[in-house]
Amino acid sequence: MGEPLARRVNVLEEVRDALLFSPSPAQRSVSKSFNDIPTYLFRVHGPSTVGTTTTRQVSSPACDHGLNKKDLFQLQPWEAARCLEDHFWWNKRHDEKGDCNFMSWSSSLLFVLQYGLYRQSKDRREGRDTCLSQVYLLVLDTRKFPKGTFIKDLDAIEAFHGYDKNLARMKAMRTEYKDKDNSDVYFYYGEYLSQGRLDVSGRCRQTSMQQLIDAGLFNLCPELADPTRRDQWAKPVNTIREKIVHGLALAANKEEVRTAITVAQACFGSLWALPLAVMFLSLRPRKPDGITIFDGFRSMFTGKLCQKQDFHNARCG
Repeated sequence: MGEPLARRVNVLEEVRDALLFSPSPAQRSVSKSFNDIPTYLFRVHGPSTVGTTTTRQVSSPACDHGLNKKDLFQLQPWEAARCLEDHFWWNKRHDEKGDCNFMSWSSSLLFVLQYGLYRQSKDRREGRDTCLSQVYLLVLDTRKFPKGTFIKDLDAIEAFHGYDKNLARMKAMRTEYKDKDNSDVYFYYGEYLSQGRLDVSGRCRQTSMQQLIDAGLFNLCPELADPTRRDQWAKPVNTIREKIVHGLALAANKEEVRTAITVAQACFGSLWALPLAVMFLSLRPRKPDGITIFDGFRSMFTGKLCQKQDFHNARCG
């Protein structure tokens, strides 16, 4: 017999909430990666951000303009490659036409924090009076979305890079090219894509960069406070990553643990506080067996709340 009616209705409702990536059977490797999507993905947006990003929906420019609403894998391969190239290289013709059907996310908390600061600085350099209170960081729980809602950038590139030389260049940049000043760090920052309109109601939390700073973000990662680094995006991230990877790992003190929990609770709420506090503490090199961190979390979070958390692929850098 077929599936129960209630289950089929639930599946249809899920699909209406998102335009799913649906690779063909010949692209099984892409489908397999749908089981390895990070639990939490982040997105930064501000006044100059294209498309729509709110705590209710995230929709692409194409969706907002009533244009292309097709799944990436329904397009002709050369057309899919061109769309990806335009998106990843930020081609102006893409913005002017408003036909981009993708929205970008990142699994790296460090990357989006630096981008939030860079975004405000860039807006000001371009004559916009953007404040950090107008630049928002949205986090969502990917477990609450059907498989195929998100795709890893490298998987999408791998599927179509053979049809576009510039897309092939992007693949090389994200997997082979190294920063000459940070020879062990690649220009890769955990990017993921959604497409079309995505209903995020009840599955996300949002705060502003100013709220994060006011709550104590710079005490957890002082390097982010350097105003001279806000005109750049990728290189400051690589510099901080170098310190996290190769720096002297120290035990967190009680004040740092309290600050991480305070920032997470004040900006994202109690239900999201535990995983985000862990990620905030990871913005510095830490000893993995820090008893102070364990005691601090045990005193602030119940056992039931801890059991509900899933740190699968949760990343800070």
